[in-house]
Amino acid sequence: MYQQCKVIAFDADDTLWINETYFREAENKFAQYLVRFETENKIEQELFKTEIKNLKIYGYGIKGFMLSMLECALKISNYTISQHEIEDILTIGKEMIEKPIELLDGVEEVLQKLKKNYTLIVATKGDLLDQERKLEKSGLLQYFHHIEVMSEKKEADYQKLIRHLDIQPRELLMVGNSLTPGELSGNLAAFTMPITFAILIIIVRKFPTVDMVPAQFYAGICSCLVGYFLSTKIMISPHDIFLGFIAGCFQVGLGFIFITTGARTTPSAMVGIIMLSESVLGPIWAFVFVSERPSTYGLIGGAIILFAVLIQFYSLLSKN
Repeated sequence: MYQQCKVIAFDADDTLWINETYFREAENKFAQYLVRFETENKIEQELFKTEIKNLKIYGYGIKGFMLSMLECALKISNYTISQHEIEDILTIGKEMIEKPIELLDGVEEVLQKLKKNYTLIVATKGDLLDQERKLEKSGLLQYFHHIEVMSEKKEADYQKLIRHLDIQPRELLMVGNSLTPGELSGNLAAFTMPITFAILIIIVRKFPTVDMVPAQFYAGICSCLVGYFLSTKIMISPHDIFLGFIAGCFQVGLGFIFITTGARTTPSAMVGIIMLSESVLGPIWAFVFVSERPSTYGLIGGAIILFAVLIQFYSLLSKN
């Protein structure tokens, strides 16, 4: 799939540089400023409701946020705040605009490497003038072929961008950190996976004579059907089909056979801890085979999991 990629589009805020932190700081300052009218928590909730309501009118960005703060302040104070206080609230927004651009770790190094093989663009939401100012202050403008500031990131917006770039959909890769409704539903579905896996281990432990291989087979068929009906478009290259076959037959298939067999005599908690080692080994394989560097927090979390697995093994050996 990625072999066909020609253009990589980057979101800007919180993908290239820090942004959300400044909004949280401004919200806290705003709530503290109006605390004589209401509790800070209530003010922050009201501000959030006002922002969501105004998105269709003002769009994304600091200027819309400033207008939402003013509207919220008038409502919270029952329209009693003074002109001086309105000016102070505007100052909170102006300070956000004047904040320095703090790049995320490793961003410029990544852009330098990618620019050699791909066309890089920025595809972001927000205020056009504000995003152009941030890009200029960031020093990253030299890496990007095109800047696209969208009002929304829906299918029609991406289709418009693809037509403008004169490329095929499969030739565009989007990099960002925002969570769309589709991604949220995907994460919720992924959240159910460890729960169902835990149920599987408990069933195997409670009924060791039951053959779970047919159940695994039917579960795979059901997963394919669910994925098919929930997908709006299916674009699978022969290369991805081959990788899926390898993963399904060997990585996932053999793994589940070993787990369902071993879980009959191994405590459920121990099986769960051993399975967590897969999360640790995944980044290691990526580092070994494709030179993907794991994060510091990933290494720390992996070390904790491996340490727990070793302790469990040691305790079992001691008992035996």
